[in-house]
Amino acid sequence: MGLIKGVVEPKLLCYKLLIIALFIVGCATEPEDCAGVSEGDKYYDNCSNCDNDCQIELSNDDLILLSALNNFESKIDNSKILYSASDEDSNIRELGNVVIDNRPEQSLSRYKLFFSEYIGNYIQTNVYINYIYSANGKDWKRNESYIINRPLEDPYVIIHDNIYYLFAEDKFDVPFRNIRRYHSADGLEWIDDGDVLDITEANHYEDRDVSSPTVMIQDDFWFMYYEGRGHEWYGSINLAKSSDGLNWNKMHETNPAYYPRKLEIEWDYKTAVPDDLLVFNEHYYIIYHGIGYMNFYSVGLLSSTNLKKWYRINNLPLANLNDLMWFETDSTMHFIFQGDNKVINSIELTI
Repeated sequence: MGLIKGVVEPKLLCYKLLIIALFIVGCATEPEDCAGVSEGDKYYDNCSNCDNDCQIELSNDDLILLSALNNFESKIDNSKILYSASDEDSNIRELGNVVIDNRPEQSLSRYKLFFSEYIGNYIQTNVYINYIYSANGKDWKRNESYIINRPLEDPYVIIHDNIYYLFAEDKFDVPFRNIRRYHSADGLEWIDDGDVLDITEANHYEDRDVSSPTVMIQDDFWFMYYEGRGHEWYGSINLAKSSDGLNWNKMHETNPAYYPRKLEIEWDYKTAVPDDLLVFNEHYYIIYHGIGYMNFYSVGLLSSTNLKKWYRINNLPLANLNDLMWFETDSTMHFIFQGDNKVINSIELTI
């Protein structure tokens, strides 16, 4: 598959990273940083992300992508509004992803951006899935009503063999702890497949809830990256794998797939939550949001060579946002985020 096309020499790596000031990944990391932190454990500071000198080697694709996203936050004020809620009582809860359906019968709604919304005050059980749609990726309209009559949030949708598959946090069952799946032939009429992922009571890193699914298919296998939280564990990004998208096996031997070092100076040390999957030159990235010493959500990028273990490639956050999704039209990449709980915005970049 060739996820990484090349590795930059250490000296050249340091030089290039100094140019990308906002995203410097330290080249002079001391060995003890990878050996673990005081009163920590192997999950807090995983040396598998480092070479023998404890130096993270970024690929050329990592550097190109980071360079393109440099000063991302400064572009927010000039972003385009894709959708603004017209009902003063309607609020956007969490964004899902964009799917592109190229079938002729879907030409008027080729692009669909899924999200969860609620009316009035958010009480968790009053949130439902809807989407906005577009024929060209530029002009968007809201679907008339919720697509599923069950409380759900944080949706992620893929199209496989002309069938839509929607994964979301189930907000009907109490306590909230499951991920549920639906499927549809057209994105409007959905069939409930039931809960497909639950907590593992014996695992300290997900014995409280599993949520925020992000799904892809690679080499006939389904991969789900999700947030796992424990009763005494901040959120980490974990991985489950499936041959059919319905029956899932958690990758306990390698989970968590990503968990920040437990250092209070880190911007994501409290939790890490997957938002979207980005493929750039056949190299996979997870866009995620986290919260740390700043006490508000920020977004960053994770990279992987094996789809099992992921490492962060930006020391500082890309922007202070609750979530960040993306889609592509021609040679333009559109990065989507919530301006507030009423507005969905987009920033266009050519990489």
